[in-house]
Amino acid sequence: MKKLLAVAVATTILSGCSSIDKINPFSSNEGDYSVTQPDGNTTAVKDQTVGLVNNEGIKIYYTLMGNLDRIEVYGVAPAWKGNVEIVAELDAKERLVKYLYEEKVNTNRAVEVLARTVDKARDNALNRVNNGLEPNATVEFKEEQIEGEVADQSNKTSNNTSRRVAERIEQTKISALTKITSSGTLRAMRKIGSEVRDDGKTYVAVYRWSEKDQATANEIRDKMFAN
Repeated sequence: MKKLLAVAVATTILSGCSSIDKINPFSSNEGDYSVTQPDGNTTAVKDQTVGLVNNEGIKIYYTLMGNLDRIEVYGVAPAWKGNVEIVAELDAKERLVKYLYEEKVNTNRAVEVLARTVDKARDNALNRVNNGLEPNATVEFKEEQIEGEVADQSNKTSNNTSRRVAERIEQTKISALTKITSSGTLRAMRKIGSEVRDDGKTYVAVYRWSEKDQATANEIRDKMFAN
C-alpha cells in the first residue's frame, strides 16, 4: 500500500524588540492541532498529508516519498501603517530566510525531527486501517512535541527508510527555500488569505508556494522575456 506524507515544518520569528516581532501568527488557532476526520471516511492512505507546525509562522508540507508539496508562511504587519501588504510580505520573507539559515546549520536535527514525524504519521495511518477506519486526510504534529520525543533517548530511533525519506525532504526543502528567497520578493508565492487581528491593530497575510505555482510563475516569466 502506497502511503504519502506531508510534513509542515515551522520555525523562527523576526529578531528585534518591536512589538510586532512578538506576535504569534498562529495565535487564533493555538492548540488547534488535532487530527480531524473528513466526511465520508473515504480518504485512502495514499492521500494522507501530514503537517509539522509551530507557532512561528511557517508550514512545510511533503509526501511520504520526500516530495515537496507546498510551503506556507505567515507575514505580519502593523495594520495602522501604510502598504501593509508589502510590509507583511517582507516579514514573511525574513521568516523564511532565517528559517533557511537555521536549517542549513542544524540539518541533522531537522532530519531527526522529520524522520520521527514520518514514523508517527505512518503509524497513525496504519492504526486506523487496522481498526477498520480510513486514514485522516490531514494529520498535524507540533514541532515542539516532536523535538521533545527526539531528545528523549528512551524513544526508539527512526528506521533507515524513514531517515532516507527525511534526508530527501530536507534536501528538497532547502533547495526550494533558496529559490523562493533569492529575490526581493517571494518568488512564485501567492497570497491565499489575510485578516486583521488585535482589534484592528495587526494585519496577517498567508503566502503559499507549491510546485504548481512555481511552474506557473516560470511559464509567465518565460513568456514575458521571450524574444
